[in-house]
Amino acid sequence: MLTTEFFDISLWMYLIIFVMVFVGSVIDALAGGGGLITIPTYLMCGLPPHIAIGTNKINSTMGTLISTVTYYKRGFVERRLVIPIVIATVLGAVSGSGCVLLLPDKILKYFMVALLPFIVVLMIRQKLPDIEQPAVIKGAKQWLKLMVVVFVIGFYDGFYGAGTGLFLVIAFSYLMRMNVYQSAGNSKISNLASNCSALIVFVMNGNICYPLAIIATVAAVLGQILGSGLLIVKGSLIVKPTIFFVLSILMVSTVYDLIR
Repeated sequence: MLTTEFFDISLWMYLIIFVMVFVGSVIDALAGGGGLITIPTYLMCGLPPHIAIGTNKINSTMGTLISTVTYYKRGFVERRLVIPIVIATVLGAVSGSGCVLLLPDKILKYFMVALLPFIVVLMIRQKLPDIEQPAVIKGAKQWLKLMVVVFVIGFYDGFYGAGTGLFLVIAFSYLMRMNVYQSAGNSKISNLASNCSALIVFVMNGNICYPLAIIATVAAVLGQILGSGLLIVKGSLIVKPTIFFVLSILMVSTVYDLIR
């Protein structure tokens, strides 16, 4: 099922979408949160919110798949963590989706506005873990901590979702003490699991503008390839500034949603 809204989109809009999805995908490969750039771009081009989110899921899923494969080949994804991360993500997302019907999302937005400054302070006061000393998840406490972290962020993704990839990278880096490569690689597993689950729902309900999705997917794949390459070469030198940049976008967009 296709929608008719895309017929009103000009060639310039297609070009804008290509450029912005490319930029968002580069950022997403580095620190997550690319949807904070790509979804507003779709909305600016006149797509209804459900079509914008659904279309974005296609390019997001394909782009995330590319970066996940890249990080996996580089050894940034820990095989023994894949299944636990996927399970915790899906359980959290399902629980969060169920709560959407029970609680207004404004409650979570107010909480985020209060929480984000504390995250920034945490990042300023603490250095990113040493690249040369990768974290090793072992012992019941660490495994429980990992599962709780992923479940909570998965819950957030199912409930609201803005900046989920960003929160995963921050949590893996500052709570689990993974280095930037581990954080990027393992967070993509969770992202990919949640994206695939959501994409199935959007496809089944016909909430996709396929002509736009094709163009955006090409841009997303190219952006994720570039972003993955930058992470491999620059590491923490580029990741931390990118995280601050995406956090700023998330704060501005959340406050705007609350006051409009």
